[in-house]
Amino acid sequence: MVGGQIKEDDILLAIDELGKWRERREGAMEELENLPPENREPIESKMNKINKQIAYYDSLISDMKKEMNPPRVSNVIEALSSR
Repeated sequence: MVGGQIKEDDILLAIDELGKWRERREGAMEELENLPPENREPIESKMNKINKQIAYYDSLISDMKKEMNPPRVSNVIEALSSR
């Protein structure tokens, strides 16, 4: 963010980070499926932390989108579609 204005790169970084946290959640869910109930507590604790991070990035991205000017949103959409 430069001068209080959100740049496209900032929101793209947040979207990438959100994707990483979602991948971590998928991995943790797979771990849970393979564990007996008595051994799940550490992974469930990990899942709680992961879910908090996902909620944080969802909220951050939503806030960032609100701060962007309409023409800039189209630039983000273009950038996302070219990935």
